[in-house]
Amino acid sequence: MAMVCIPVQFKGLVLRCLIPVANNPKDPPTMNDLRRQLAYLLCDSLEREKDPVNFQMLLTTSLALLEDMAADEQSSLALCPPNQTGEVNRKRLDTTFGFYHQLIPCLCTLLVTDWGSDSVAQYILEILTGLSTVQIWSSNRMLYKETVRHICEFITKQCQRESRDHKRQLHSIIVAAYSCLSSWIVAHARHVLFDRDCLQIVLGTIELGICGQKSKATSVPIAKADKKPTPASKRVQDAAEWTLSVLLSLAGAYPGVTGSATTCSRLVEDQLIQALAPEDEVRRQPELLRELRQQFQYFWSEPGVLLGILEVAQCREVLKSRGVSLNKTEELELPKTIVVLRGPFGRHVWAVRMRQLPIDDPEASASPVQLAPPSRPKAWGCFLERLLVTIDRNKTMEALTFPASISDIPLVDADSSIGSLEQVGGAPESQSRVEINTIKSLIMSQSAKIEEVGFKCLKQRLNAPFPDPLVEIHPPSSDASFQVGRMLLTNLGYLSANTFAMMELDALKPVGNSEKPAPNPAVPPAQMKGGQAALGSSQLIQSSNTELSAGAAPLDRDGTLQACQTFFALDPQNSDIPSIVDSLDRLPTRTADTLLVFYVGAGQSKVDVILSNMKNWNQLSNEFHAFIRNLGSFVEVAKHPGWTGCIETSYHAVDTSVGFTADPTVSSRSTVTTPSSAPDGHELIVYSADALTEFACVCPSDYYLAPVTSFEPEKAEISRRASMLADPPTGGTHRLVQQQSSTTVSGEPGGDPTGGRVAVVWLENWEDGPVTAGPDNPGWAIQQMTSQLFGCPVTIYIHPLSSKLYRVGVLRAPGRVFDAGPLINGSVLSHRVLGSFVRQTVTNISRRRRLASDQFQPPHVRRKHRICELEQAYRTQLSRSQSIAKQTSYCPQVVLKLFTAAA
Repeated sequence: MAMVCIPVQFKGLVLRCLIPVANNPKDPPTMNDLRRQLAYLLCDSLEREKDPVNFQMLLTTSLALLEDMAADEQSSLALCPPNQTGEVNRKRLDTTFGFYHQLIPCLCTLLVTDWGSDSVAQYILEILTGLSTVQIWSSNRMLYKETVRHICEFITKQCQRESRDHKRQLHSIIVAAYSCLSSWIVAHARHVLFDRDCLQIVLGTIELGICGQKSKATSVPIAKADKKPTPASKRVQDAAEWTLSVLLSLAGAYPGVTGSATTCSRLVEDQLIQALAPEDEVRRQPELLRELRQQFQYFWSEPGVLLGILEVAQCREVLKSRGVSLNKTEELELPKTIVVLRGPFGRHVWAVRMRQLPIDDPEASASPVQLAPPSRPKAWGCFLERLLVTIDRNKTMEALTFPASISDIPLVDADSSIGSLEQVGGAPESQSRVEINTIKSLIMSQSAKIEEVGFKCLKQRLNAPFPDPLVEIHPPSSDASFQVGRMLLTNLGYLSANTFAMMELDALKPVGNSEKPAPNPAVPPAQMKGGQAALGSSQLIQSSNTELSAGAAPLDRDGTLQACQTFFALDPQNSDIPSIVDSLDRLPTRTADTLLVFYVGAGQSKVDVILSNMKNWNQLSNEFHAFIRNLGSFVEVAKHPGWTGCIETSYHAVDTSVGFTADPTVSSRSTVTTPSSAPDGHELIVYSADALTEFACVCPSDYYLAPVTSFEPEKAEISRRASMLADPPTGGTHRLVQQQSSTTVSGEPGGDPTGGRVAVVWLENWEDGPVTAGPDNPGWAIQQMTSQLFGCPVTIYIHPLSSKLYRVGVLRAPGRVFDAGPLINGSVLSHRVLGSFVRQTVTNISRRRRLASDQFQPPHVRRKHRICELEQAYRTQLSRSQSIAKQTSYCPQVVLKLFTAAA
């Protein structure tokens, strides 16, 4: 491990053999030969090694060599030409392409066959996750597909083990495998999404984690919603759901136009309102924004989705009532409805333009010249004239398809089976025959009258003017009162055209059977009349013949009726909804990890002196600055929307420059290239992220990030006040704020999604650290500072060597600390892989801590629970009598009684 980076660091250096017999003066060995031999040795040793500790060291060495070779080839442009990356180069292990295509199949085979039931499998999955991000010049599509297939095969094999083997350790390995699968899906989305067989394997593996079994070919297909889920555990199910979300939302789309700081939209309601209202009017009328914000209508859906619907037309009506002059051409460019969706996997904004008529060209519609109407068809009177002439002249026409009269139809045997009227009518002079003759005369006289009336009608029709205004067809007039919000909800499946499919269960029961209040999202009529001026046309969403409520009992008995999804409206009279929505936005969508970096000068051991080094940021060594830059990008805390290393300053920054138009430069607005001060968490941090995890690096210059201890009562009070200012406990949000402020600043497992901290100590002198010294050495004060004062159970020590390599030591605090890789004690790495190894180690340590915690919940599970709490606390409630009165006002009383009796 100490010599893995030497062949790349000193590439091209000629070696001198110690054995003269093996020395060839014409072809002396070089460092490239040593790199090839080292790669062969690693591949061979991985297949033979059976000791878990040695095997993990070989894995770390292999990853370090591969990343170092890839980074060196990219920096020096020593890349293989595309026409030479065939089978020959694939077998050459001295190239990144060859070593990559030999190492990954070897690890996949060992994962499935040899180490599938051991804790080493989790270490292999961590190495495979790191290999998914290695940039190779020439990619092999089959290799990526086979790697994904092997990971899916490993998950299937573990899930299908016997019930006695299903323990917490096994489920942790399965969850780690799903995380590894998600990384490969995002990194190589074009190879997974566009291959039908590979995509089916991935979907089958996800279905196995969610439902507990894969779909089988049956005579009658069964929908997945109708299957009874039997997952291996709730953790496995949550991990599979997250992988499904990554496949559908992030694969091929991450990072988006807003950068890697967020996986969802950065637009919020206030920004949307500011984009609709003129800026000068907003400054002149501050209460205008508050009134426009009230036009948002919030609904809760059964899968755990919070919808905020804003109709642009209603906002424009409010602006007109305020005397704001609006441009009519802008109305064609603006969307009709804006939907803000908040779910377990983030916030998304849709702009909908649903119209009954197509959008005309503004210049053409403004022109006074009108286009000529389309030509009319020929008058249909020519046929009536021909028919009238035929009747007057008593002429007959040959039948084209059918005979002219019934008598012309030839009889068959069946026609003779029933006797004629003469045969069954009796004798000619009998009473029955007299009655039959009377009926015949009446029929003939009536037929003559009908023909006479029909003939007169034809003449009147022919004499009528053309076109006739009574029967002329006119195009239907466009309905200007339609509601786009209702159309959108209907298309999404939340509203139904069937009135009875949206009825409440209590509304269909007899009055004396239940006294339990029935939840109904609609506002009572008394409240609707009072709030009509404020709601305008939005009241149609809450009061119409298509009620927003759960499916009724008759739907279960009648298969022809389709039950809609459970859909409720939040109470529009609740003034705490904006703060509730803001508290939901502050819940992250990804896990977050924190790294604290300290700089220790020569002979330094006191905490205050070490922290003061960051105040002299420009005087620190260039190698340390390069290491910090390799960890991520410098971002401003005030403008950063993601994780900042501190709960009080994370997930609440709003960029007011974000508008309707996607701006590719928005991701770099908060990035600082050359900072003049240390990223101590007050103004700047170092940030990097992928689709699954956020990473924040902070260089503390004071005790700001230290956990609250007994000797810091002032900091405890500051933290308490900061949490209260972030989420003021007003009204219904008090209980939710208490739950959010109960998280620990240090990031303990289960308290928040950070999973703990990891510290890096940069040593100018290796002897000043505690790695090789005893407990009595002054260097142990540094270890106590990181582990006890700043709450970092794992500390990584880095010392620059004169060879431009870096010596690494890893110390873990006493207790339950997890031995995650790829960094191990005693490693010697180059600057090309040092930053990547530190990030991966911090992420893997935090991930293992989360897997071992009983209290930790994935971010999407926490968001789902929060949305369900909002639904229970702020859903509009109606009593039973109000619910029945609401239904009877829109349903026929007779039909309602029929359904009530049936219930």
